Amino acid sequence: MFWSKKDNKPKLTTLNEILLSAEEQVTKYMNVISKGQVQPGKSGIMDSRILIKQPFNYCGILDSYIFMMIGFWHLICKYIGSQNTYYSFTQKSNSC
Repeated sequence: MFWSKKDNKPKLTTLNEILLSAEEQVTKYMNVISKGQVQPGKSGIMDSRILIKQPFNYCGILDSYIFMMIGFWHLICKYIGSQNTYYSFTQKSNSC
């Protein structure tokens, strides 16, 4: 059970429903990430903290996982899948 801001009342759900919803969301994120930098009229990553390159003849793999904490002691980790990408992603350094 959780509090639904949308319905302004408590809502009953199952762990399986939450897990399936998370799988759908992760799959959507993976599809966007695999497209690299955002292009006009297309989805992609638009984050100044990430350096995105498209090296010649490069194929990387994005793996996706879901981690779900139940209470304080139970952790569920589920592998969702892999997806090819032709981009490399690097976190830009924080220079002051």
